[in-house]
Amino acid sequence: MFINSILHFWSEMKFPFSSSSSISFSDTHVRFVRFKRSWNEVSLKDFEGYELTRGIIEGGKIKDDEQLVKILKNLKKRQGIKSVRVSLPEDETHLFIMNIERKRIGRMHYRNLRKFVQFSFKKYTNIPKEDVVFEIKILSKNEKFFEIQVALMDRKVLARYFNIFKKAGITVKSFEPEGVSLMHSLVAKKDKRALMIVNVEYSRAGVFVVYGNAILFTSTIDFGDKSIFDMFEEKIEKNSFVLTKNMVVANTASGAFSGFHLLKEEISKYFLYWHTRGGEEGKERPAIKEIILCGEGAKISGLSEYLAVSLKTPVSLANVWVNVLDPSKEIPSLTYTESLSFAQPIGASIREFK
Repeated sequence: MFINSILHFWSEMKFPFSSSSSISFSDTHVRFVRFKRSWNEVSLKDFEGYELTRGIIEGGKIKDDEQLVKILKNLKKRQGIKSVRVSLPEDETHLFIMNIERKRIGRMHYRNLRKFVQFSFKKYTNIPKEDVVFEIKILSKNEKFFEIQVALMDRKVLARYFNIFKKAGITVKSFEPEGVSLMHSLVAKKDKRALMIVNVEYSRAGVFVVYGNAILFTSTIDFGDKSIFDMFEEKIEKNSFVLTKNMVVANTASGAFSGFHLLKEEISKYFLYWHTRGGEEGKERPAIKEIILCGEGAKISGLSEYLAVSLKTPVSLANVWVNVLDPSKEIPSLTYTESLSFAQPIGASIREFK
């Protein structure tokens, strides 16, 4: 079935002259970018963020197919889109690591690895085995084990996205999870550290731990009925204050930073989980060296400083150009503040050039 052949997460053939377009989805926006490549030079050609009305996508899940088709048709008309890579919300995808003993696999390594993964789905997802579409990537291997990254989706969800794009007249080149796109856009090729990426959107935040060109942990923080912007504005006007270290404890206690506090508590919980629970086969997990913030909520003044002080860990705002452009040589038309919301589609596009 064709659906099986378009769930790709890793390297494909590269050409000296080409363009790459991608689209990402969140509860509040559809975002589009297009890059152009000429030999070793890659440049941002077009971008657009379309704000969704409430109810089209909720909790990362599509609720109104026809409205989404109309939006994509209009986007296609404005941008001249023919084909795209699609980065899907964390809520619709599953990423995990498996360590498999070599003696269980035999000589036909790749084929048998896939069969072994298929028989292990129950441990990692509630999706019925017959409805799972998945891809694997071998991260490392030694005399005893294969370490593999597994990415999977519900076939019905994938088919739903595919049919929406088909109705809009847009060809889908590949689907990939949110975390994989963010990793490609935000983690420098030579960076071998363990990093935590936090994609702060309007009503949720995706949390991803990256190490060795793989996503080792994923989770989602749900802000409930209120957005992080609503919680921030309960006590202070948006973008109106400057944070200092002495203000952190006092203002958190008074409830002035309820959105900040909720985010900090959830990140702290995952931070503790990561550092106190061993990985597959009891392997010691690498310590997280830095937290990278991206997404719409990362723009809020003082958030990165607050998290750095509260979590006692370096926190930085994302550099979405780290693997594709040198802003000192070429100034992108997308401003730095805007770029924080475009990390996902940028990662999906530039993967074609990596």
